[in-house]
Amino acid sequence: MEPVSKKFINAAADVVVEQLEGVALSDPERVSFVRGANVLIRSDIEAVKQRQVTVITGGGSGHEPAFGGYVGPGYLSAAVCGGVFASPSSSAVLTAIRTAGGAAGVLVIVMNYTGDRLNFGKAVEQAKGEGLKVAMLIVGDDCALPRDKGITGRRGIAGTILVQKVACAAAEAGMALDEASTWQCSVLAEATQAAENVGTMGVALTVCSLPGQPANARLDAATIEVGLGIHGEPGVKRQPLAPADELAAVMLEGIVGGADPYLPLKQDEQVVVMVNNLGGSTKIEEAIVSRAVLKGLAQRGACVRRVFCGHFMTALDMCGISVTVMRLEFRNFMTALDMCGISVTVTRHKEECRNVMAALDMRGISVTVMRADALTLARLDAASAVPVWHGGAKLPRAAAAAAAPQPRSAASAAAAEAPSAAQRPAVAPGPAAAVEAALRAAAAALIAAEPELTKWDSIAGDGDCGETFRRGAQALLSADASAVPRNDLAGLLRGVAAVAGGAMGGTSGAIVDIFFTAGAGAATEGWPAVVAAGLNAVSFYGGAKAGMRTLLDALQPFSDALSEQQKAGVTGVEALEVAFAAARTGAESTRGMQAQAGRANYVQGGATLEDVPDPGAMAVAIALEAVLQALQSRRKQ
Repeated sequence: MEPVSKKFINAAADVVVEQLEGVALSDPERVSFVRGANVLIRSDIEAVKQRQVTVITGGGSGHEPAFGGYVGPGYLSAAVCGGVFASPSSSAVLTAIRTAGGAAGVLVIVMNYTGDRLNFGKAVEQAKGEGLKVAMLIVGDDCALPRDKGITGRRGIAGTILVQKVACAAAEAGMALDEASTWQCSVLAEATQAAENVGTMGVALTVCSLPGQPANARLDAATIEVGLGIHGEPGVKRQPLAPADELAAVMLEGIVGGADPYLPLKQDEQVVVMVNNLGGSTKIEEAIVSRAVLKGLAQRGACVRRVFCGHFMTALDMCGISVTVMRLEFRNFMTALDMCGISVTVTRHKEECRNVMAALDMRGISVTVMRADALTLARLDAASAVPVWHGGAKLPRAAAAAAAPQPRSAASAAAAEAPSAAQRPAVAPGPAAAVEAALRAAAAALIAAEPELTKWDSIAGDGDCGETFRRGAQALLSADASAVPRNDLAGLLRGVAAVAGGAMGGTSGAIVDIFFTAGAGAATEGWPAVVAAGLNAVSFYGGAKAGMRTLLDALQPFSDALSEQQKAGVTGVEALEVAFAAARTGAESTRGMQAQAGRANYVQGGATLEDVPDPGAMAVAIALEAVLQALQSRRKQ
């Protein structure tokens, strides 16, 4: 039997009830738990239903924070939670309607899944039969499925969250549930308009794992799914993993592109964007996708007014992201006012609005007209006390990017810090060529070693060592010669510090920067002095020393051996051969060594580190070996 996926649960059968209890116990002023029906309801529901329309939604669990996380002031009145990825029963829905329903009525918002439509629909009909005032809205915003997909139609996914917010804000503002006398200015009308102007598409990198079940291995490490649902079902197509910009473009094309787009955009269309984390993706990925989506919409001539990023509707632990676009200028927000004998359509133009209001005023009717985009933004911006709704970033109509301050280039930094020409130790043309060869060899070796360094660091650290050294090496290979001069030892060392250290970042980048910067100060005294000065500076500022399982376990013996060779009158490649052997031995000695510095210090020793060397020490040994081989090769020429 395959092992089940690891989760913080007690028993798979109890996860829904226990998580709802946890939510209610954690925030009793906001929500109460209706035991037996798996309903979360506003704690102040008795007062709420006396003054306004209440809004109820729900569906299967596993999409948290949807739906229970949105129950509270400014948002939902109640949420009905079924089993994981399973529709709640009609009796549970009816309990919610009965408990939350008041004289103003109840709007039930349902995502377009057969089970939800049937169970919520049955409860709505039963409630109507009991004399309750209830309306139901079905939301289907999925743009991945073709239009001729049969009666199931488009699935309801993350765009539903925006529809719910519009509806709940309209209810809080005192709008009627669905009154003909309000000429579509009602909770149901606003929610319907929002639902008709929203589209969503998602991409999954991994498949979610259900509580108590083995991990789903449908996707290998190189394959992703495009156009997925939120219940672990396969996407509409599979493809190889691609860069984030390409995946964002695929999602946008599915929503607003193509010959017959789900959501056509005109020039300067006002839109709202939601970048939804499907559960297991990082904030870094969210931001990168947001960047691509905003740039993509700008290229299409759209004007983004709000951006929402975060976990809004998830699929358990799925690594994936969905993108939602909502148009703000609804196409048919107010239609002909036939019952007043006026055949007009209100648009965004002020003069037409004035004409309509004048005509209505003649019939003793007073109205206030607000542009659809402004109204919808007001609904989305309306205050809400539910912690999972943090609002959206507000963008102006024409977002002008402020000029960012430009940092000093590595070349200018090195030039500013370098000593005068009279103080600089010169490197003869022959040695300069050797330095070039050694530098390139070391960089290439570190790039090639990235997978192995990453593997070691994933066991003994945070897994970024290989990528960090690769970035520094690639920066050196692509750096202009003026940034890392080959004929000036001090300039060379400062250039390596600025270019490689800056590109690497983090602790390793700081170590490289300190080592080479300090070494540059001893450049007039020769290589042994350079290495010793750099080593001492790293030890002083970092607090580590040899024997603590760090890169100093390779650097210290290298430095000691190089100094000893100098004292013995041995220089050049011969001295480097001895020093490299000492560095390699020192690096290998870190296998099984108990760490006393760095993130490996948090890892228990024993079997975990028994055959795993310190990746930083190995990176030093790998770079030095490449330098030695490059110089040996040149000597043979």
